[in-house]
Amino acid sequence: MCAVGSLTCLWHAHCNYSLQIYEETLYHMRTVKLIIAVWALAALVALIFGDATIAAEYGATTAGFLKVGVGARASGLGGAFTSIADDPSAVYWNPAGIGKLENRQLQFSHYDWYQDLKIENLYIVFPAGQVSFGAGVTYLDYGEFQSYDEFGYPGEELSIYSMAVSISMSVRVGEIISIGATGKYIE
Repeated sequence: MCAVGSLTCLWHAHCNYSLQIYEETLYHMRTVKLIIAVWALAALVALIFGDATIAAEYGATTAGFLKVGVGARASGLGGAFTSIADDPSAVYWNPAGIGKLENRQLQFSHYDWYQDLKIENLYIVFPAGQVSFGAGVTYLDYGEFQSYDEFGYPGEELSIYSMAVSISMSVRVGEIISIGATGKYIE
């Protein structure tokens, strides 16, 4: 009888453990469904209210400055940083990567390019348990240019720039799995 009683206790402990795993799985499934719903809503809003630009020829693309990589480490890896993405530049490379960070972090970079082009990047990440938030600004200064009127007479000096502001969110779904998204305002 004693052996049967212990077997019963072990069986109940196993059932309780299985029930706990089942409840955690349901919680993660609900979280994934919520994330998918938010992504679908964001895609729908982008399709309805977004302005898509398709360039017909070389040099006529919009926001080409966003193709310039962010961060010395990522640039040193030739841009192969998407799978690593474990610093604040993950806001640019892979927003799910900010879910790996445990502390608030700030990253600033400055690049002097050819012909007075300057690129500034500022990224910050705020981990908050299972959810992490990030923000970033990318600013490209093209320098100053002389303007001319229709008769070829010089006008005022023009300062031209491009800028993108990013907001990111990442949710940890498991020990090693995160899902993230970034929204950008481009000017």
